[in-house]
Amino acid sequence: MSLEHATKFLEEARGRKEVRAEVDKAAEHFVEIGKKHGHQFTREELHKALLQRWGVKEKPSGDDPDICFSEPLNRK
Repeated sequence: MSLEHATKFLEEARGRKEVRAEVDKAAEHFVEIGKKHGHQFTREELHKALLQRWGVKEKPSGDDPDICFSEPLNRK
């Protein structure tokens, strides 16, 4: 395991639809876990919360809407 492999995976998730679909499914699983424990949020709200936690600004609306939920966009 390595940071290099993790980085390559993120690139693959961004470039291959079938891998991206699996990542999206995993993100939905996070939402379901949250619901199970009494938290109500959408995948998009989880994405925004992660960006805030990581100190990352969101891109303007409509600019690459298909970005991976865990991928930083631009630093503050």
